[in-house]
Parts: sequence; C-alpha cells; structure tokens
Amino acid sequence: MDEGIDIQQLVRNLGSDDDPVRKKAAWDLSSAISDPSFVDVFIANDGVSKLRFLALKASGNTLAYALNSFSNLLDLDQGWDWINSELIHRFGFAALKPAITAYPDFLKTLSGRLSSADHSLCHNALQLLNAILRDSMANDEADDWDSLFKTYTDLGVVGSVRNLMQDSAVQELAQSLLDFQQLIKMLLLRWKEIQVDFHRRDHRQQIKSVLQASKTSSFGSPREDQSDGVNSDDAKSADAEPWQRIGFQSEKPVSDFGDTGYLGLLDLSNYSINSKDHFQRLIEEQMSKPEERRWPVARASLSVTSILFDHFEIDQVKADTEGQQSNLDARASIEKLFKPLLLQWAHLHVAGMQAFLRLWAITKARAADYSKLELLTRILLEEVVGLAPIDRHISDVETDIATYDIKRLREDQMNLIELTHQEAWGHHLKGTEHELESEASQFMREQRMRSLLRGSWFPHSTQSHTPLGTAIPEKQTVTWRFARLSHNRRYLHYDDFDSKTPEDEPPGLDALEYSIDLLVVSSIGSEVVPSSPVEERSTTSLKSSTNASKSSLEKQKRGSTQIRINGFRPSSNASNEGRSRSSKHHRKGSSKSTVQQKSSNRSEEVLLTLNPQNQTLASEWLDGLLALLGQDPVTSETTKLMDFTSKYGMKIRLLNVKFEDALDGLGPVGVDDKELKLPSREGLDKDYYYDVAAL
Repeated sequence: MDEGIDIQQLVRNLGSDDDPVRKKAAWDLSSAISDPSFVDVFIANDGVSKLRFLALKASGNTLAYALNSFSNLLDLDQGWDWINSELIHRFGFAALKPAITAYPDFLKTLSGRLSSADHSLCHNALQLLNAILRDSMANDEADDWDSLFKTYTDLGVVGSVRNLMQDSAVQELAQSLLDFQQLIKMLLLRWKEIQVDFHRRDHRQQIKSVLQASKTSSFGSPREDQSDGVNSDDAKSADAEPWQRIGFQSEKPVSDFGDTGYLGLLDLSNYSINSKDHFQRLIEEQMSKPEERRWPVARASLSVTSILFDHFEIDQVKADTEGQQSNLDARASIEKLFKPLLLQWAHLHVAGMQAFLRLWAITKARAADYSKLELLTRILLEEVVGLAPIDRHISDVETDIATYDIKRLREDQMNLIELTHQEAWGHHLKGTEHELESEASQFMREQRMRSLLRGSWFPHSTQSHTPLGTAIPEKQTVTWRFARLSHNRRYLHYDDFDSKTPEDEPPGLDALEYSIDLLVVSSIGSEVVPSSPVEERSTTSLKSSTNASKSSLEKQKRGSTQIRINGFRPSSNASNEGRSRSSKHHRKGSSKSTVQQKSSNRSEEVLLTLNPQNQTLASEWLDGLLALLGQDPVTSETTKLMDFTSKYGMKIRLLNVKFEDALDGLGPVGVDDKELKLPSREGLDKDYYYDVAAL
C-alpha cells in the first residue's frame, strides 16, 4: 500500500463539493486501487459509497477516473454489493462482462438471493439481473446475450422468477418480476427476428442436430460426405430425403423458417434433442405411412411455435412495456399481467406437439387437412393455457392439454366461429336468426303433433267407493288409456283397456270408442300429482330391468305431470273428472261462435285426463295439445330443443357445409375400414333425411 496516501482524506475529497478536488481524488484513487491492502482500508472507510456516487453523478474526466476505479475494484472481487441497475447503465455490460467472466460466483450469488425470504433482497437482486440482461441485449451481439440467458437458466434464475410470480405475496416484487417477463418476451422476439442462415455455424449446428436425431435404423444414415445434411453453399441438402423425413415442406428448409426465424429452429432442435428416442420413433412411424397420411413433424413444430408466440402476444412487447406501472396496484391486475407459463415455453411446446399429434391420429387426417388440425391445436392451447390460473403447475397444464375432450374442443371451435362471424356480420345475421327460430318453432310444433298422431299409452286408475261415497284403496282398478289424434287433426280419440297392446300394434282409430271435438276444447291444464299405483309398479320394474338412477326414481316417486283437457259439453255427459283443482291452465284464444255459445250457458269442465309416465311424454303431449290450440310451448324440454335446433342451424349456415363436406378430414367412416358411401338421392322427393345417428 502506498504510504503517502491518506485514505481517510482521500475518501473525504471524493465527496467534496469542489469539482477540482473530486477530480484529483478520483485520479489518485484510480492509480492506487489495484493494491488489495489499499482496498481493504478504503472499503472500511466507506469509500465505495463515495465512489459509486461519483460514478453516477460525475462527468468528463472525473467520471472516467471513477468508472476505471470501480472496474479495478470489481477485478479484485470487491464492491459487487454496491452494483445496481443505474450503475450498470453507466458502466455498460461490456465493462462488467470481463469481471463476471472472471468471477462467475457473482451471478450465482444473485440468483441465490431470489430464494431469500427478504423480499427487498430479492427485489434488488432481480433488478440487477434484469439490468445486466437488458444491457447485454442492447449492446452485445446475439451470441453474447444468448449465452447470458443460458447461464441464467442453468443457475435457476428463470425457475426462481416463475415461483415468485406464483407467490401470493408478490406486491413488493411486482415491477421487477414484470420487467423480467418483458425481457423474456424481448428475447423471444429477437430470436424470431433473426433469419435462419445455414452459413452461420450455430444455425448449421442446430439443424444438423435435428437431422442426426431423426436418423433411425430403418432408414440408415447419409453417406459420410453428406453427414452434415446441409450444403453450406445454398443451404440445400444433397439428398431431399432427410428433409422429407423430418417433415419440411420444401427441399430448402430455410424457407420454412420464414415466419418463426431462429426461434422456430431452437424449438425444433430442443424438441428433437430432449426427446431423442421419442423423436426417432415418431419419424420412423410417420415414414411407414402413406405420404398423404404422414404428420409433418417439422412443420408442426413451427406451427406450435407460432401458436405460442401469438398466444403470449410477443410481438406486442414494446407496446406492453408502456403504462404497466399503473396497473400493478391490485392483486387482480398482477394475476392478469403475470404469465408464469411463458417461462415454461419449452414444456408448452412439447405439450402442444403431443396434442397436435393426438388430434392428427384421432381424426385420421390427411395432408390436405393440415390447416384444420392446426386451428384445432391453436384453440386447444388457447383454452387450456389461456384459462389456467396463475398458480397452475406446469405438470397439471400438460395433463389438461393431453386429456382435453375432443367433443368439447369441437364445441369450442363452433363457438369461436360463431363469435367471429357475429363480430364481422352481427347485424346481418339477425334476420337469419329470426328465420331459424321460426323454423325451429314450426319444426317442434309439427314433431309434437306427430307424437299425438302416433298415439300414446297412459296409466289410468278407477277408484271403487262405499255406498256412502268413501274411496276403497284396496279396490282401486288399474287400466290403460290410449289416446290418438285423428288424421285431420280435428278430433282426439281415446279409450280404456285392461292391458297395453304391443308397441308396434297400437289400436287404430276405429278401435277407440270415445272422441273429443277439438272445437269444444277451451284450455289445457297441467299439474304435478302423486304417483299412481301403476306408476309405482312401473318404477319398480324399471329399476329392476334397467337399474335406473336414484335421482330419477326419487323424482318419479315425488309425482308426475298430469294433463287435463278442459272444455264445454252437455251436462248429461259430464263426469266426475271435472272437480275443481288448483292448477296451471293454458286457455285457447279462440273466438269461434260455437265455443262462445256453449261457454255462456255452461262452466268449463275436464273433458279428459292423461297421466304421462315420463317427462318426455308429458312434454310431447302438453306442448302438442297447446299447438292444436295455437299456443306456444311451455315445457323446458321443448324450448331447449327449439333453442338447440335454431343455434345448430345457424352454425351449419356459418360453416356452409353439406353433409358430404362434414366427413372431409375425418378419414373413412364406416365399419372394418370400409369407407361409407352416401345413398343416392335419385327418385326421392324433398321429404327425406339422413339418419346421422346411424353413422
């Protein structure tokens, strides 16, 4: 140590208000600070704080002397605790890089502090790591910041940041965590903007690793003189087979990377290397198939890269950086801004590839169907990744992607198409919606009436009475009532039978003794009544024969819907069925003179009572009878079917597909690999339909 320097006075001069004094002190310090014994005393006298102040505030020669002194201090592995993002900005990462290279434990120490329970310490460490990476990306070559990010990954920085994002108490760290997330987006954007060039050694090595991973025993290896698989002159393989085997679209694969750049090459390379055995089996399996049935692995990898890039809105990173500070006040805002799954990019890419392959296999897709399957994969990843909560573990997300229900995925696709069309043509589709709703209403009315035209069986009980009029429960007689609408839809015929006939041999109209002229019907009543003995016996039989669910049986025991047809008839034919009840009435809105004349002289009575055995039959008859009176349906079952019919009709119109088109892309449909042939329409009028369920 230079005995002629008074270190305490030197430190005081560094903090002087007189610029020449500070400049002289900075010069003396720069010449003496390389001595380790001097540094120990300098640090003990709080000299580093004064030196950092000069590095941040001084200018000209004073700043140059201060930065040189700080650099020498770092060379001795001292003063790292005083480094912050502001100082790094003054230094530039280029000045710190030699010191970091010489003392790699510095970055390791910073990464370790991210696991500290002290959030203030975590915040300072992450700020410094952010500043180093940001300055490197701003001032260094791609190889340098690429290497620095790899170092961050190896040290666990990315994993620690991801864990902090998922922590419930991250308010203090919110800004520095968001800064790191933005840096990752900038990094991904930089990689995408780098065009693949096989003249570059690192790019050539990446594609070479993919080629080597694809070589299997079934297809052998290229000749020794072609082992690179890449022609450095024109970036074209001497043999097109390796590129076809991997799944590129052309013999010049560099053109395939036009949309994804170096990012797409990195993802493909990582996928082939990290899952080498699976990758080899996959390539061999695809090569064993006819060319049009092969899943193009390389093309799919680039598609998944694009899907993830779009999902995380990487191209919006510059715009996102502005104005986000004000959005960090609430936990809800934090959960909306933080994307911890972004830091699981490689895992999501692999999961996306597996999902794409699964969809390709399930649909038995062909080469021409690629864009359709790509869209399905995009929708799947958007649904699972986009809706995953902030604390969702990556393994659970991978499972969700791998097990996503195909039927639900189709529904998601239809909903997306509908929303897209609504946004584009919403006001133009209103008329079509009303038209389809009217068609669905007319269709359901006709379907309900056809149920009445077929006729149905209803349980019916007759109670025996004592001479005083008291009911005798044990002498209740159970019969069956059959009701059927006449072909001209003017009369409802019915009769009671001791037992039901076979379903394929229902009673004809001539076998039904009684009938009701619908002109005298004034309203339809419905109510829930306790189950009759025959219904309870039917329930017991249903339970033993079909093992009906407990909830269904309990519902039947609670009661069933009873339908009453009300109207006016001569008093001599009145029955005991007209006793007053509290129920729902659906009254006929008719002005026919015959009804008005009868109603003026007589009160409304129950003309017929029907006891449907299940809700479906009750819905068919109640809404069918109301349709005969010109009224709208009232049961939820009918309204749901109408809603489904109209909405599905809209989706079909939006898709603009025929029945034949619906089979495209799904492979052969049929039995024993025999493709289904559609029946000819020759000789048919317009009254025909395809029984889709039979497919």
